[in-house]
Amino acid sequence: MSNYDMDIGYHRARVGEVKLIPRKDGKEPIGKIMFRNADGKIASYSRPLSPKALPYFVEALRKCGWTGNDLFDLASCTGAELDAVLPLETQVTVEDEVNPNNGEVRREVKWVGEASMSPAQREAMAAWSRSVIQTVASVGGPLVAPAKKRTAKTTATASLDKIIEDSSGFVRKGPGTDFLEDE
Repeated sequence: MSNYDMDIGYHRARVGEVKLIPRKDGKEPIGKIMFRNADGKIASYSRPLSPKALPYFVEALRKCGWTGNDLFDLASCTGAELDAVLPLETQVTVEDEVNPNNGEVRREVKWVGEASMSPAQREAMAAWSRSVIQTVASVGGPLVAPAKKRTAKTTATASLDKIIEDSSGFVRKGPGTDFLEDE
């Protein structure tokens, strides 16, 4: 096993380093993206930068937020500069891989996916959550998400006007309701 310590499975991670490693045999260099999760554990995503594999390497960088077009400029970035050009947290899948030539097992990132929202998506989600929180605060009490449209069976002391339905489709049980029942 290598000294990379990210566990097998799915992780949210950010890029910690990008390397372009020349090969001694004169073939195309190896591109390596070092990912670090919130616990500080590391795993790498490596691809030869051949015409066939290069699009996959670039796609992984795009999912991390890279918009550039020069890998050599990217490989020279460190620290805050790297965070600026690769700003997005991603989801990575880590698996053990066996080298067919020597049987050595190494832990490697096999897939890089989008895990972060764009700034516009983040703002829309924030606006939606603020409106839901304001609704909860104005009506008091917890909200229950219905699986289907529901009606209330109430006791003699309660009425249907005690059930409040907000614009997000959530239903709050009012005082005196026995339970909510599917129509």
